[in-house]
Amino acid sequence: MRLPGSRPSTRPTAVACAAVVVLSLSACGADSSSEASPADSPTPISTDTSASTSGSVSTTQTEPTETTETTDPDAVVVEITEQDGQIAADPQIVEAERGQEILLSVDSDAEDEFHLHSAPEQSFEVQTADDQEFAFSIDNGGQYELESHELDILIVKIQVR
Repeated sequence: MRLPGSRPSTRPTAVACAAVVVLSLSACGADSSSEASPADSPTPISTDTSASTSGSVSTTQTEPTETTETTDPDAVVVEITEQDGQIAADPQIVEAERGQEILLSVDSDAEDEFHLHSAPEQSFEVQTADDQEFAFSIDNGGQYELESHELDILIVKIQVR
C-alpha cells in the first residue's frame, strides 16, 4: 500500500531491466564446446513473418590450407581478412536468398572463432592461414550476424530473403 505523497515503487522496473541485461550479456557467452539445440538457440535479429524462427543452417568447412571451389556457382562470396587485430569484410552487408550458399573466404594472421547467430548457431574455427573457406546456407528469412569471438566485433550482417 502506498502512502499519500509517496512515489510509486521502481523495484519491479529495476528487476525487469536487470533481467534483460543479464540475458543479453549471456547470449554470446555460452561455452563454445557445448552444442546448441535449435530450441535453445537465439532467433535471427529480425525475421519476416512468413518464416519460422527455428530454421536450419547447413555448413561445410574445408581444410584451411586448401582452396576449394564452391559447388554452387550462384554462391554469395564474402572476403574476410583478419590482420593485426582488425577485420575487414567485403561486403559488410550480405544479401542472400533462402537456401543459397554463402561462402566465407578468410585470410587470417591469428586463430579466431567466427560465430553465426542463427538457429542452430554455427561456429567456424579460423586458423592462422590464408585461403580458408567456410560454406553454409540459411533456410529462413531474416537478418543474421557473423562475429569474431576473439576480437568481440561484428564482421558482417547477412540478410536472407
